[in-house]
Amino acid sequence: MKLSHPILKKYHNKIHDKPFEVTDRDSISIRVSAKGKITWQFRHRYNNKADCLRLGHYLNVSLSDVRK
Repeated sequence: MKLSHPILKKYHNKIHDKPFEVTDRDSISIRVSAKGKITWQFRHRYNNKADCLRLGHYLNVSLSDVRK
């Protein structure tokens, strides 16, 4: 699913049953906590091991900044 501002607003600060992730293109995804806090993530491999780099939280870091 391609992330956009309406999708982010739908998940932000809303109560959910459990944490979940929504993926975007180029290994970018968001992790939404049960309380609705959104964290940007970049998934990559280093030395053949999967790793996840957290880039910040939604509203502090914009969608366009993450894609750059």
